[in-house]
Amino acid sequence: MKRLASIGSWPWWAVALVAITWLSLYGLWLRRRLESAAVSLAEMCSSLAARCNLRIGPAWYHYVLWLGPPVVLLAARWFSGRRILRAA
Repeated sequence: MKRLASIGSWPWWAVALVAITWLSLYGLWLRRRLESAAVSLAEMCSSLAARCNLRIGPAWYHYVLWLGPPVVLLAARWFSGRRILRAA
């Protein structure tokens, strides 16, 4: 079975493309999920006699899951691509 190349050998444009793709796809998924929750809560509130004042937003861990993997990927590429210079 063939091994994958280390991330240090990936070109920067490929790492950036993977990071941007993750940010886009997870962001779109999260937005759809929040919109769905907002619509269902609005339907429940409209059936009530009292008015509802709700605010829908992502939890803290959604931000971590959205931004964490690209940051880790870019940091891994940065540190694995750097060469250690030794004094002669």
